[in-house]
Amino acid sequence: LSIYVVLQIVLVLNTLDDRWPLGDILFGIAFYVIGQAILYIFSVRICDTAKHYIDGLFFGTICTLLAVMMVYKYWDSITKEDLEFSVGSKQNVWEVRELLGEEEYSNQGGY
Repeated sequence: LSIYVVLQIVLVLNTLDDRWPLGDILFGIAFYVIGQAILYIFSVRICDTAKHYIDGLFFGTICTLLAVMMVYKYWDSITKEDLEFSVGSKQNVWEVRELLGEEEYSNQGGY
């Protein structure tokens, strides 16, 4: 996990002009750390306080879910195409508009 985070920070700092994805990474790390702390440190206290109706696993899982959602948000913020909203549309994003002619195809190194 730490290698992934370091590599993504290097990616944002070296290749992207926008620094907003760093916030997505930091929120994801924060949610993950909070979820693990709730799960391993505060689970018994939460369980005793709630009279064994709920324990730290519930809140830890919610925080882990939020961390995974931040990974998706990070990915969505660094990609250019907006494929999420092109699913229901009539227009095909990947449609080939013009075919290459014979001359252009032979210049491309085709067989």
